[in-house]
Amino acid sequence: MKNLNDYPDLPEVAETGMTFEENARLKAETISKLTGKMVLADDSGLKVDALGGLPGVWSARFAGNDATDLENNAKLLHELAMVFDLKDRSAQFHTTLVVASPDKESLVIEADWPGYINFESKGENGFGYDPLFLVGETGKTSAELTMEEKNDQSHRAQAVQKLVEVFPTMAKQTIIVMSDSHGDRAIVEEIKTYYLGKVDAIFFIMVILSCQVMTKCGKEFTL
Repeated sequence: MKNLNDYPDLPEVAETGMTFEENARLKAETISKLTGKMVLADDSGLKVDALGGLPGVWSARFAGNDATDLENNAKLLHELAMVFDLKDRSAQFHTTLVVASPDKESLVIEADWPGYINFESKGENGFGYDPLFLVGETGKTSAELTMEEKNDQSHRAQAVQKLVEVFPTMAKQTIIVMSDSHGDRAIVEEIKTYYLGKVDAIFFIMVILSCQVMTKCGKEFTL
C-alpha cells in the first residue's frame, strides 16, 4: 500500500488554464510525469449562459481569490439581477476529467448537468453554488437534493459513469486522484461508488491542491 510519504515533493500545480480541460490536463499530466503513476484529475465549475459561460474556471474565486461560497453566490445573483425570466437564467455544472499516464495519450471526459440559476438560495446541502442551482425542470435546487439523489445525476456522476466504460482496462495500478478543494470528496465518492466491483484493487490518494494538503481518502479495495 502506498503511503503519502511516497510523494513528499509534489508541487502545487497552478490552475492557469483558460478552460476546464487545460486545468485538468495541467494537474494530471504534471503529477503523472513527476510520479510515474496514472493520475486522475478534474476541474469543475458553473457555466451561466447569460454571462457568456462565467464564472467557468473562475467559479471558486468569482468574487475574489479568497471568496466564500456566500460571496460567490451573492456576486452571481448581482450579475443576473436584470435577468428576470427563469428561462433566460440557464446554466450548467460542468466537469472535465483527465486521466494521464506516463508515455500515453491522456483520456479526456466531459459532462454537463443542466439547470437554471434561481432568484434566491434554497436548501442546506451541498456546497458552492448548489443553493442557487435549480436542477433541470424539477424546481429543486441542488442543495435540496439528498446526497444519493445528487450522486445519481450530477455532472461528476455523469463523468464518472462515462469513465467507467473505459477505465477498468486501465485501472489495475495505483491511481493518484486529484481534485479541487470543493470537489475532492465528491469525485472520490463517485469513483468509489462506480468502481467497486469493476477493478481488482484501487488506492485513492486525494491531493487538495488549493490548500497544498494531501489527505488519504481511501483504502485498498480487494474484491
